[in-house]
Amino acid sequence: MTTMAGTPPWARSSPTAWRPRARTATAAATTLVVAVSLLMTATTVPAQPQFPGMPAGAMGRASPQAPDPAQLADRAEQLLDPAEAARQYAVALQAAAGSPPRLLEQKMRSLLPAYARTLMDSGQLDAADQALMLLSTVPPAPSASNGQAVGFAEAMRALNAAFDLARQNARSLNQRMLFDLAGADAAVIERALRPRLPATASPLALEADLRALQGRRTDVLKLAADGLSAERRRVDGGPPDLRLAAVHDGAVFAWHLGLAQRQVGAEAEAMEALRQANRWTREELRRFASAIDVRASGFQQTAAIAGSMAGAALRSGRPQDREAAVAELVASQGLASRYLAERRRLLRDTGGSAIAKARREIDALEAALPMLETSGAAGMMRVVEWENRYIEALAPVRPTLAQAGLDAVIAEPEAALRRVQSALAPDQALIAFATVSEYRVGRQEPTPARTLRFTVTARGVSLTDLGPRQALEQALRGWRAQRDTSSAAARETALGQQLLSELPAEVSAARRWLIDADGLLTLLPFEVLRDASGTQLLERHAISAVNHAIDLRPTADPANGAAGNELAILADPRYGDQSLGVAAKPGSLAARDRGMRDAVPAPLPETRAEAADVAEAGRRMGLQPRLLLGAEATPERLAQVRRPAILHVAAHGALLSTEPLGDLASQERVRLLMPGQLAALVLSADAQGPLFSASQLEAMDLRGTRLVVLSACDTGNGVLDPHEGLASLRHAAELAGARATLTSLWPVPSAQTARLMHLFYGAVAEGQPLAEALTRAKLQLRKEGAPASAWAGFVLSGSGT
Repeated sequence: MTTMAGTPPWARSSPTAWRPRARTATAAATTLVVAVSLLMTATTVPAQPQFPGMPAGAMGRASPQAPDPAQLADRAEQLLDPAEAARQYAVALQAAAGSPPRLLEQKMRSLLPAYARTLMDSGQLDAADQALMLLSTVPPAPSASNGQAVGFAEAMRALNAAFDLARQNARSLNQRMLFDLAGADAAVIERALRPRLPATASPLALEADLRALQGRRTDVLKLAADGLSAERRRVDGGPPDLRLAAVHDGAVFAWHLGLAQRQVGAEAEAMEALRQANRWTREELRRFASAIDVRASGFQQTAAIAGSMAGAALRSGRPQDREAAVAELVASQGLASRYLAERRRLLRDTGGSAIAKARREIDALEAALPMLETSGAAGMMRVVEWENRYIEALAPVRPTLAQAGLDAVIAEPEAALRRVQSALAPDQALIAFATVSEYRVGRQEPTPARTLRFTVTARGVSLTDLGPRQALEQALRGWRAQRDTSSAAARETALGQQLLSELPAEVSAARRWLIDADGLLTLLPFEVLRDASGTQLLERHAISAVNHAIDLRPTADPANGAAGNELAILADPRYGDQSLGVAAKPGSLAARDRGMRDAVPAPLPETRAEAADVAEAGRRMGLQPRLLLGAEATPERLAQVRRPAILHVAAHGALLSTEPLGDLASQERVRLLMPGQLAALVLSADAQGPLFSASQLEAMDLRGTRLVVLSACDTGNGVLDPHEGLASLRHAAELAGARATLTSLWPVPSAQTARLMHLFYGAVAEGQPLAEALTRAKLQLRKEGAPASAWAGFVLSGSGT
């Protein structure tokens, strides 16, 4: 090591050549202090850059009044601007410099990786190189191996991993708490809520990131090959009790290596690292996903890594890479929703006193949630307290739920893809869309979202990049605004070309199409689109939707359950002069929509005739109608319906909006904790009011139910959730077990809706498959002169179509 007056190591021609290792703790501490001092005081060397935010001058022992480095680091982690975060970490490093030797080592091990990362994120590559050189002087923490006792350093590493998981949860659940919402700009809040690339503390992964940014392909490939092999040995050879920490670190480590390889154009090599990252992420989920909001752990990460794999597969051009990427997309899309639904089912069906106790407590909490006052700081505390009580109720039975098969929801990608292919009939093809945001080394935030299209048939898969999501969504909004005007046909042709051009031949030839949409595309009825000749797809294909590809199951699958012979019909609710907020306290979730909570729903007496028509069709199908009309059509009576063959509800639908900015924090947290709180049916009021939310619908037992028809406005609409689709009544019914649903994407005219239902049920009673029956009904309405707004909004969805 050079003296204070000599040339510092990073001024040499080969920055990677300097990697001194101290032999003893005293020597290590001495080396580290001198190296830190050199970084900050070697002003005699003009080539040495000043570390951002770090004042010049010797670093002496910290004074008693010096800020705590850990607090400074937490503050840096909250900053969105990486340059500002780097300056904050520099201040933390300065505050740590006067620590005793052992403590100094631990602090440097914690602070330097984050400092180097923020320097890379802000484009200060030379300074990042210097920080990594300094990190190389810090002796590595000893780790336990097979058969050895777990030491303090290994336990601390596990604890740090647990803290990292907790930080991810907190950021995902409520990033807004890091800001003063009263003065925060909506764009700043939106940026804060974007998923960020998880940080790694691994010097090797950070060096791979840096070499990728410098364009040093050979170095990146060598670091990735050696590092991934070593990480597998470390994860597999570590103590079983610390396996969770190991797989968490390993997943982030492998993801960084894969991104570094992508940065230098090594797409094929990146695929293996990214696949390993998701293998470890899935293992982490099986071990850790016990929190109420499972989206806050690795569920979003699986989808993000799948998106990285899809980008690599498209650029590599190898068929095996594309199939692997499609399999990952199939396994990751909607994973959190499926996990929550299965947990709810197991809580309902698993025996034992502990499960029964947890079920009672959780049912009470979920019933109380719509009435919870969430406005302001006090409202936020009520939400947090509610969440804590939910976690306390769930935690004791988590092992029992795992033994009952909860973790089996987290399927391996290859098996998931094979299951989808086996569920497709010879005349069926799946056309799916996925919204992905690319991650790159050197930036924590993802790039603007793009839309991918993948297709699946019994014979194979395809994968296509359709371009920026924003352009597609703009075209979709334009069509929805003009769907009954003279410009609609041109817009339908343009959208058809954007979304469905260059499909594989076997997909184009299939009579029945299953559409797995994502983002705003879930609000598009695909049968209105036109091919290059101007012909609407309604004339060529029987089109239905699925919430997610993996939801497809063969008809004979035992998991579909068995329903009874009942046709349950709710219609003509008694609204009278009661408003939607009849039982809602100001500031509660049930009263959150200022435009609707004082509204009085208009009566729907014509739905009695619709109910009679549906009942008659049901009798022709051999079903036993059960009618709940007028005052009997309450949320309580609907909740009591269990496994009918068909459930038909003719009522108003409500799509509630959130409050203005001041209450966004609480409502965002609740939306993540309990999806489906913003979409509801409006029924006859009971003790809880007239609203029957999507989350209540999901709690019903509809296993084996062939069809749920929600003949109301906006029942297929809801709140968009990344990778999860719409938190809608439609999605809720299918999560509850329904094989198929028929719902609407916008407000629908009552008389023409009744006509559509008459035609649809008549065709079903004649033995037509559901998709063919709906296509026939829509073609007839179109022939009778009905505008697209009268028939196109009803969408058939599910695996039983």
